[in-house]
Amino acid sequence: MADQKIFSGPRIRRIRNAKGLTQTAMAEGLAISPSYLNLIERNQRPLTVQLILKLASVYKIDPHELQGEAKGSISALREVFGDPLLSGELPGDQELIELAEAAPNASAAMVKLFRAYREQAERLSDLNELLAREGRATALSGARLPVDEVHEIFERRPNHFTALEEEAEAFTALLDPGDDLFGALKAWLKREYGIVVKVLPVATMPNWRR
Repeated sequence: MADQKIFSGPRIRRIRNAKGLTQTAMAEGLAISPSYLNLIERNQRPLTVQLILKLASVYKIDPHELQGEAKGSISALREVFGDPLLSGELPGDQELIELAEAAPNASAAMVKLFRAYREQAERLSDLNELLAREGRATALSGARLPVDEVHEIFERRPNHFTALEEEAEAFTALLDPGDDLFGALKAWLKREYGIVVKVLPVATMPNWRR
């Protein structure tokens, strides 16, 4: 441990919080100043061998807990940011270390979410291959999401779908709304399906505007 600087600020902070200690109280137990502990927790000072031994003695901490904890997480996070969807977003190693150490639970959740996404992408790729073998080739790709396909369709058609436009015009003619389209829709829903529409003030459901 003497040959390698160990920066374990977030881990020290988690240990302190888990024991319900203030920085002043922990610093007193370690015989250091609160300002020095603050620097350690912000990774601006490395742990010394003496301080690691003190932590092990006073707080019954395994010295190995203070080093190498984030290695597996860093490797997994590097895999996440290596995905084509995140191309160009890969943080440097130091940023990955900080992410893994400062927010281990969030990092683990991110990795779990990525692996679930990748599994779905692989299933989509398998479906694409199956459809292709059946002569129903698609443009779907495992590196793309279904929403990308939808966006492309809208872009190709400039938001104009002839069939929908014709149906809308026919329905409008059926309603014959005059100047009260909303009233005509309410009457049609009640007449055809027994659905009664009632308009309430916005304050009734402030978080739902539609």
